[in-house]
Amino acid sequence: MDVSNLSNALINFGTTTLGLALDSLWFPIIRVLILFFAISFLYFIAVYLINPVIRKAVVKLKYPLATYLLKHKLFINLVRVFPLMLAIQSSSLIANEFIESIWLLASNLLLIYYATRLIFSVINAIYDQLDHQQVTKEMPIQQVTQLLKVIVITVAIILSIGVLLDKSPTYLLSGLTALSAVILLVFRDSILGFVAGIQVAAQKLVQVGDWIVLDKDTDGEVLNISITTCKIRNWDNSISSIPAYDLINKEFKNYQQMMSTGRRLKRSINIDTDSVKFLTTENIERMKKIDLLSNLINQKQSIIEQANQGIDPSNAMAQINRRNLTNIGCFRAYIKKYLHNHPAINNDAILLVRQLQSTEQGIPIEVYCFTYAKGTGWVEFEELMSDIFDHLFAIIGSFDLAVYQQPSNRTFAKRYK
Repeated sequence: MDVSNLSNALINFGTTTLGLALDSLWFPIIRVLILFFAISFLYFIAVYLINPVIRKAVVKLKYPLATYLLKHKLFINLVRVFPLMLAIQSSSLIANEFIESIWLLASNLLLIYYATRLIFSVINAIYDQLDHQQVTKEMPIQQVTQLLKVIVITVAIILSIGVLLDKSPTYLLSGLTALSAVILLVFRDSILGFVAGIQVAAQKLVQVGDWIVLDKDTDGEVLNISITTCKIRNWDNSISSIPAYDLINKEFKNYQQMMSTGRRLKRSINIDTDSVKFLTTENIERMKKIDLLSNLINQKQSIIEQANQGIDPSNAMAQINRRNLTNIGCFRAYIKKYLHNHPAINNDAILLVRQLQSTEQGIPIEVYCFTYAKGTGWVEFEELMSDIFDHLFAIIGSFDLAVYQQPSNRTFAKRYK
């Protein structure tokens, strides 16, 4: 039965059965009610009968993308669209211009709404599929999906306004061009963040999982990067949300390269200047018993003996005129050998133990080296550095050296007790 036959049947039913006049307002009202209940019945069948069948079929398929489509309610949004399309097509049955316009307005707005949700379901499902495959860590998929959502929302708003005003979308677009300057001024920060987010994604300045430091309050792991904001979990478990354009306009440090190649260890021990001295023969013999220094001291002794030939050892200034080993030099050599033999220190990277400029707090002996990639985690690195310096602090007395420590009341109390 076509629309005209159905309309004639409704007229006959109203005039003969109900006894209504042909020009009565009850005719379009009855038709609207009939259409409403018919569309509602179809909606009920689609949502509560057809959709569960589709759901069971998708679950049996066990296809990842289909599962994500089901998760984001693609199929239920799809079955909601068909009754609305039928409502629009059957609007001519109302036969009242005013009521028909209201019916079409409501139907078109609902259709735009559910069509937008339908497109969002597809976008979200594809993103979840790519995220499951870990593609999102290498490519700016989230930013692309958000950009697509912004475009879809913009189109939906323009279409909705066109439906409300009964104007063509092209008419609205021509009006928006005249307001572009005002829009740029009002939404300046949002537009800057939007453009900056695209630049961050395109240039891969920051990726999810990177450790970045932006300022004194932002230091942690990147959790999420959107078009307008970047969410960071700081090491105190607080969450910082910064505008995307801060990653373009401000200087920040990204430690991701360090995490994949090795982390630098750089720390000093301040040696008390008064404890530095030349080694005596007895001290040298004692140092030779240290496995890491035995060969090195023998080599140094041979070089020193050759350099000291012709110098009278009985001279009162012989110790100054002759070359000698020092306890601080042996300590530096020991640290270097110790680090070379440490399993967590990368010997292929720079390894340096150097003496820095002496200060009022003593002579700094700086350790400068790199760990392997597996030792770059915060906990692992701190434990490694603590273990190394625990050992150095414990054996420094074996070299007759003392660590500089600013005297306190307890120090004086001990000295003058």
